[in-house]
Amino acid sequence: MAKKKDIYVNLFNGEDLEVPFVKVEYLDQDAKEHAALLMIDSGSDVNVVFKNKLDSLCYKEVKNEHKHMLNGLGGDAKEVEDVELNFTLSTLMCHETFCVSDVVYPLQLEYPVIGLLGNLFLSKYNLALDYGDLTIHTSKVTPENLDANDCDYFFHMELGRKNYHLPVVFMKLNEKKIVAIADSGSTDNMVAAKSLADSHVLFDYLGDGDTMYGATGEVKTKLGRIPFSLVSATADGEKELKKVAIFKIPLDYIWSPQLVDEDGDKLPPIEAVLCSSFMASQGWVLDFGEQIIYKRRSSFLLHVNESEQKNHDDRHLRFYSDSSKVGMPLIQITEGDFKGMVLLVDSGSSGNVIFEKAYREMQDNFSKKDESNRLMGLEGNPVEVETVYTKVCIQGRNYPMRFLVSNNNHTVELLKKNLGVSVAGIIGTLFMSEHDWTLDFGKQEVIFPIADIVDPEQLSKKEDE
Repeated sequence: MAKKKDIYVNLFNGEDLEVPFVKVEYLDQDAKEHAALLMIDSGSDVNVVFKNKLDSLCYKEVKNEHKHMLNGLGGDAKEVEDVELNFTLSTLMCHETFCVSDVVYPLQLEYPVIGLLGNLFLSKYNLALDYGDLTIHTSKVTPENLDANDCDYFFHMELGRKNYHLPVVFMKLNEKKIVAIADSGSTDNMVAAKSLADSHVLFDYLGDGDTMYGATGEVKTKLGRIPFSLVSATADGEKELKKVAIFKIPLDYIWSPQLVDEDGDKLPPIEAVLCSSFMASQGWVLDFGEQIIYKRRSSFLLHVNESEQKNHDDRHLRFYSDSSKVGMPLIQITEGDFKGMVLLVDSGSSGNVIFEKAYREMQDNFSKKDESNRLMGLEGNPVEVETVYTKVCIQGRNYPMRFLVSNNNHTVELLKKNLGVSVAGIIGTLFMSEHDWTLDFGKQEVIFPIADIVDPEQLSKKEDE
């Protein structure tokens, strides 16, 4: 085996596919070189190769005294054969064992999909599946340079992998804590119907779901929009992050292992699956080197000077920095989900803009619709961009806001270099005009109209009347 090297590999799928792939190089039986795709499947502990692709690969059969048992949705575990394959992933030369599966991958891609890499492979090479920048890379964190309090989400997966051989997290349904797989190989969230009934959680029933096909059979499902909480670790204990997502609902538990922990206590069943697109929406990093799942707090959420903000009433918001020195009026959000975010107030822009880097780091706070718009770049060429929606709390007012996502991340770096601050986006003239904002460059502040200010006492009197 060659010496292990640090690797940093862009995922093949980008945003076009629902699960992550990496491109590998391999030799066929005539020693000719080919490229293929392997899915990154954190929901599998073993590597798997598809039987219908074996004829195109140079492999060696493995004679084991006891055959591997392959688990999956849709039935009991199956005995499978093992083979050994050689391939190259970036600078990594790999000689790995694969279970042979009858599964046929249904999609036709640029390169053939020959199988999947499980989480033991990721652990072996100290790799992290990074949904923040859509890469597979060598683990970059240590307990010394990453603290739970630096993260929007943090979870130790060591105990789950020790007991289940899978990365699991805790989630809550109506205060009932359950175990869920963080499964990069799944295209859908799932939760068992029995789990929903036991927790008495209220959710929107959306009818029948698709039939799901797993390694050992098929499963019929229902569909629902379900509220739940993710359990995250902090230095002071657990915190809950409230979420809502669409789940497919099979009847039984996802996996009911007859396993016990070190103390002889029976392990709880796995009752849910969090899929690849959900983890991508959260910007999670599944780090199999350090055995943690985390999302760093956005670099665009800066420290808020609370004492300075208290010196101004609700009608006035001080510029973040002296515009006569930096040349631009900047404001900082001081409350709500975007507390600490700095935005450029730009009379030269018609619409609101969020820079792609900032959007990727905070996308859980945005919603998308199936629409795109054209954004005029600095070169004068309009380009198609995504449109996203959110609510931003500014001086006690919740403003519904529409942003165009600009992929001009070069501008982000230039602004940071010139201003010394990470600017997340732009507030344009249409929004300011709609809400009657006034920019006072003499006093270095935004002034809001009196009509926007709600006196709680007056509101109470109106309600009484």
